[in-house]
Amino acid sequence: MPTTGLVDLDVTAHLIDAARLKHEGLMAEAEDHIRAAVQLDPGRPDVLVALADLALAGKRSDDAATYARRAIALSPKNPGNHQMLSAALGAGMDLDGSIAEVRRALDIVPSPGLHAALIFMLDMHQTMTPEMLLEERKRFDAWYCQRHTDAAAPHTNRPDPERRLRVGYVGADFRNHSAASTFKPAITHADPEQIETYLYSTFVGWDKAEQDQFKGAANWREAALSPDDLAALIRVDRIDILVDCAGYTAGGMLETFARRPAPIQVTGWGYATGVGLACMDYVIGDDVVTPEGSEAFYTEQILRLPSWIAYGDAENVPPVTKGPSEQGGALTFGCFSRPNLISPACLDAWGAILRALPESRLFLKNGMYEDAGAVRAIINALVARGVADRRIDITGATSRWEHLWQHGKVDVALDPFPQGGGVTAQDALLMGVPVVTLPGPLMHQRKALSLLTQCGIPQLAASDATGYVERAVALRPKFGERVKTRAAFLETSMGRPEVYARAVESAYRDVWRAWCAEQAKPALSLVPSEAAA
Repeated sequence: MPTTGLVDLDVTAHLIDAARLKHEGLMAEAEDHIRAAVQLDPGRPDVLVALADLALAGKRSDDAATYARRAIALSPKNPGNHQMLSAALGAGMDLDGSIAEVRRALDIVPSPGLHAALIFMLDMHQTMTPEMLLEERKRFDAWYCQRHTDAAAPHTNRPDPERRLRVGYVGADFRNHSAASTFKPAITHADPEQIETYLYSTFVGWDKAEQDQFKGAANWREAALSPDDLAALIRVDRIDILVDCAGYTAGGMLETFARRPAPIQVTGWGYATGVGLACMDYVIGDDVVTPEGSEAFYTEQILRLPSWIAYGDAENVPPVTKGPSEQGGALTFGCFSRPNLISPACLDAWGAILRALPESRLFLKNGMYEDAGAVRAIINALVARGVADRRIDITGATSRWEHLWQHGKVDVALDPFPQGGGVTAQDALLMGVPVVTLPGPLMHQRKALSLLTQCGIPQLAASDATGYVERAVALRPKFGERVKTRAAFLETSMGRPEVYARAVESAYRDVWRAWCAEQAKPALSLVPSEAAA
């Protein structure tokens, strides 16, 4: 019989192999190694965390939470155990619990990854004010970034205001991902005489064919690197304008931006908020998501485009159809956003809408609903608000074409709040479905309002929860209105990729000229004062 030490080594080897295989996207093979580790020592904390991770990947958040709690009971000072429980609770729609566990992990060992996860979750919480969210970002800057920004070397980029620019994009979603839709036109429709594009992909593990749509339009860099190594690579490429496409989401590399590898640094698209870091010069917005007067909420200068995002692919989509109420069915409200965006206040409003119209229905669709815990949580929440579960239909992820087609099952889309949908609101408007929204003061709370304004229907935005309910209850959209909404969407700059790309390039040129002008200014001479003489 092997000794305890040898068993421990075997368990560790299996867990290392499982982590490597999962990173490579080989989930079945990873599971084999985890199961082997369980056979050897089912009660070891890291084995329990591996089981929790496996359960989470299998959309079983309740099981994942159970394993994570057992690991915490055995090893309460391991931040990874709390991080796993946070992920499990978040998948099951327990935002408060998820935030609490990340805070516990940060109390044990502060880390930029955990802190980014905390900021991401706080942005969804209904009690957070703009001042509180900005303060948390500044704390991230102080803990992990500022010292690198202060020590950054000067840039040697040639300050020619009219030359071809090297623009780099950093993120994990240069693939078939909803976030990619928001910035794809800026990359794939870039004018090669004006822009030389570089993509720094920070994520690996998917089918490489997914990346082909981007690789053909840019210089591709596999960039799952340390912050220092990625910053060095960007300097070698002599990037003039570096764009963050991830922010505080998975695959974000804000620590690299802290090292200021490019003379101009911009955040936008992949995560619609400012990042609050001294190293970031600009945030992409528009006149609605970042209206005049909102500058105090951001440390970055606001770079206003005609639309804060584009729409990646409006071709080969299903036709607009009548809504279910026009086809003899019940008036149906829908939401295709992530369930963790649906706050208690939002659920209160949905409950009021459905109670006011007792024959109406609610259709929810998102990949997170493949987790039974998320489904149970939202059904229980709505039942507690007087909505019978038989009135709620829920489905998970589908192909993109099917995803768009299922908007035919919805008469009115309900934008969650306080954080609303971006691409989900775009999808609804493309399919002609009106979107009712309740905007807040920050850009991640005003995304749908921006889209509605561009489509000429800003009146669907409410000023408070009562107005949100009233607008939803009053709407009876007709087929002709749905057709007009799609047509309006396709006439906006976000619906015309070439137009959007030209607007982006114009903004790049403006900020580049400003930087060049600064370089042309003579250095200030230091003249001693009479008192110091």
